[in-house]
Amino acid sequence: MIKSGKMHVRTAVLPLFLLLTIIPFVLALLPPLVLTNNANTTIVDMTGRHVSVVLPAKHVIILPLILADYIAIDQSSDHIFAISGRNAEAAKDGLIGKMFPSTMRLPVTGQTVYPDDPERLIQLQADAIFALDERSEVLDAIGMRSLIKVRLSDGSLPNRSVVWKLIGQVSGKDQRAEMLVRFHEERRAILKAMFEGTEVAPVRITILNGGNSGWWIANSRKYYLNPLLESVKAINVGGPVFSTDSGSTLEQLLISDPDIVLLDSDSVSPHDVYTRPEYRTLKAVRSRKVYSLPAHKDSSALTQELLSFWLADVCYPDKFPRRLRYQYRNAYREEFDYMLSDEEIDQILRIKENAESAGYSRFNRDEATRIE
Repeated sequence: MIKSGKMHVRTAVLPLFLLLTIIPFVLALLPPLVLTNNANTTIVDMTGRHVSVVLPAKHVIILPLILADYIAIDQSSDHIFAISGRNAEAAKDGLIGKMFPSTMRLPVTGQTVYPDDPERLIQLQADAIFALDERSEVLDAIGMRSLIKVRLSDGSLPNRSVVWKLIGQVSGKDQRAEMLVRFHEERRAILKAMFEGTEVAPVRITILNGGNSGWWIANSRKYYLNPLLESVKAINVGGPVFSTDSGSTLEQLLISDPDIVLLDSDSVSPHDVYTRPEYRTLKAVRSRKVYSLPAHKDSSALTQELLSFWLADVCYPDKFPRRLRYQYRNAYREEFDYMLSDEEIDQILRIKENAESAGYSRFNRDEATRIE
């Protein structure tokens, strides 16, 4: 009996001994484990709220028009979980959808940049939700977690540096965000240097929106182009007219008689304005200075900066070097690691639509190549 018991103990201990011997050998063959910190981290959004977020966020919902900004910093669209309808439209109609095709298949949260369907946002269970501070009360009311509020309504360019740093925190790409902030500051410094020591008479501008059936003057106090015009020492003289009545628009145009008319619409071209008999007495029409704005579908900081350079070129064609096409190529390479083709630049700058307007040949690819 005793002998049998000893054999049983030895038999039971042997597998355990072998297992303890093998484990270190197996572990030595495996690659080292890197433990990720999935604990919630508190960040401060643009309203000063302290928000608890699991960083880096892997499933992000973006409602404001900062889709391009987020992709530029995260260098991918892989972590974007859903977007607003306005972001979806911008991706489809602009370059974002072409550069990052997956954005075309993202779930859409609603038609606007606001939380149209809060229940939908709850169901998606994102790690982080970017929303505009204005009209986000409903998300506060339902206690939406990881809600990050941003403020863009004042249209100020410096605001985007704050947005980028916030995106850098959420995506875990702080260094990338800081690098883009430096690029932003360098481009702003170039634009500022262009005007230092250069005497320019402020150009008077009116902006038209709408279509052939009815145009109106766009000039609300927070209109997104106003800070860009200020950056190139131009003045929006349109006045706060929001009626779609074309007669009222014409009357206001005749009163202000701007130096330049900018068209902020896909439905109207300079040719449409030039061929209207009632507009022929306008200074901008007589001098052929009616221009369609570049075809930027998003309102990212990159497009805002490039619009500033375009405005400087259009307002003061003889004052500054003709390097706009180069600036577009360089900026998209820095932000998205994407090389714009000549055809894409032609489309953005609306070379064909603006062909009848004064001085626009300066942006043609052949002219730009010869000078650069």
